[in-house]
Amino acid sequence: MTLSIREKVFQAADELLAASGRTPSIRQVLEKTGGSSTTVQKYLKEWQDEQARRAQQPGFPLPVQRALGEVWDQLVAAAKQVFDEEREGYESRLQVLEHQAQGLEEQLAEAQARATAREAELVQLQSLADQEARCRRELELEAEGLRGQLALGRQALEASAQRLEEERKSHQNAADDLKLGHAEEIARLQQVIERSENHLLRQLDEARRQVEQLKTSQAAELAAVQKKLEADTAEHRKRIEALMLELREVHVTLSRERAERSYLQEKNTALEAELKEGRKLLDEARSALAVERAATAREPAA
Repeated sequence: MTLSIREKVFQAADELLAASGRTPSIRQVLEKTGGSSTTVQKYLKEWQDEQARRAQQPGFPLPVQRALGEVWDQLVAAAKQVFDEEREGYESRLQVLEHQAQGLEEQLAEAQARATAREAELVQLQSLADQEARCRRELELEAEGLRGQLALGRQALEASAQRLEEERKSHQNAADDLKLGHAEEIARLQQVIERSENHLLRQLDEARRQVEQLKTSQAAELAAVQKKLEADTAEHRKRIEALMLELREVHVTLSRERAERSYLQEKNTALEAELKEGRKLLDEARSALAVERAATAREPAA
């Protein structure tokens, strides 16, 4: 049967120790086994550790001590490997979930920022609507002023006409040329009155038309923009609610993963306790075997 490098190193070290009674050097073992000095140094260190353990636990035959040591090392290595694999798997899943949660939180922040911007636009549009209302009131006040001016003009013209009519009546017996002159003056004044009245009426109609046109155009535009903003706001609110729901689900999953990770840590602690208990039982078995061997060695002497 072909021996492994480790077994060759252990066998050469045992032989050199038995022959000289001293711990062999790397060079001495390398002369017997050949191979790499690094490999020989590694396994010679393991041999020295085993010798130290053997010195602390006398009474067991060398093959039993080696077998027990190898079994113990294998159990510890296997348990550590299983724990490390499970821990790495859960840590990887936890990192993925934390990354997803961070992405959802960023999306939520962006959605909230967009909603805030939409609300600012709505406030701006409301300000424009208030400004339009103020302009409308100003135009109405201007129209009222024009109506007042028109009424005052009519009153002044009527007063002038009445005064002229009274003068005409008081000079009824005047010369015909004077009558003709008064008649022409009255006609001229009446024409002035009519022109002024028509001009004021046209200004009033134009003001009314501008007010109605402004009402129609701005009301339609404001209604369309408000409708769009309301639709966008509702959509953003739905998106925010969906993101909040996803974020809550991720937090629940993270809590579950952390609980599972805690459970694994507790399980590993229990496993280490069991391994410690196994080592204690092994030590007790070794002690019992040493006592039994001592008793067996005394029986022939008795």
